[in-house]
Amino acid sequence: KEHLKRALVDKLQETINAEKWHGRFLSSRWKDKELSQDACFAWMKDWTTAPTHTVAGMMELYEQLLPTRVYTSHKIKTAQGDLSCRLYGKEAKTLPHVLSGCSTLAQSKNLDRHNAALKILFFEKCKDLKLVESVPPWYSPVTPKPIYESDDAKAFWDVPVYAEHTYVKANRVDVRFVDHKAKQVWVVEMSCPWIENREKKVEEKAIKYGALLLELKQQHPGYKVQQCNIIIDALGGWSKKLEQTMKKLIGARSKCVLEKMQKAIISYSLHIARTFKATVI
Repeated sequence: KEHLKRALVDKLQETINAEKWHGRFLSSRWKDKELSQDACFAWMKDWTTAPTHTVAGMMELYEQLLPTRVYTSHKIKTAQGDLSCRLYGKEAKTLPHVLSGCSTLAQSKNLDRHNAALKILFFEKCKDLKLVESVPPWYSPVTPKPIYESDDAKAFWDVPVYAEHTYVKANRVDVRFVDHKAKQVWVVEMSCPWIENREKKVEEKAIKYGALLLELKQQHPGYKVQQCNIIIDALGGWSKKLEQTMKKLIGARSKCVLEKMQKAIISYSLHIARTFKATVI
């Protein structure tokens, strides 16, 4: 029975891999050795209350059916002339550009998606540090306060670090936690890049905040200062390394928290896609 099931799956994957347009992103997922493969599609099994339009919408994204200029030009042959983004004007309007590459959208829709996912982790860690009594649902519209503090800990949401000892060009990290009991400082940066840019984004974050980590070590002598890069792509996938990072940050609840963040990212990516479709219809 298992051999038959495996054979059917292999045959299906072979068919999808042969589809150069509709199968491109699924093929990319299967070939990605760094990706947590099971977790990438966990929402299809574990999100039992997912609306039918969410499932259909994600399949539409994976099959590249969003009516971008590149799609209408190359696939259905109805668009002519300039294929560049009307909002940004420089890059071709492809699905990756719409969901994670357009700098105009990044100032609004993409930032909303980023914050919706990050605040899930933020409140979970705040609860660990006894800075909040409860964690709101993943779909809650609540916005975190800039600072939460007690005698034992502090949490900062989008608050710049004012350098006292080192020249720091990039001083505004997404989230910071200071645990006085454990003598630990966590610097947390998040990003939702396109599926093929996760590792690139990790490298960018590490380079960008090196000087800031040195400054925080001087501001908190004797404390361990650690940077955590939370990179979950625009279709809800993450690397195996991120799972280990999350375990260090929030322990055994890491899988559950990642799945909640995945729901938020998927929901907002679909909202971006629907907004885009409304502008072109």
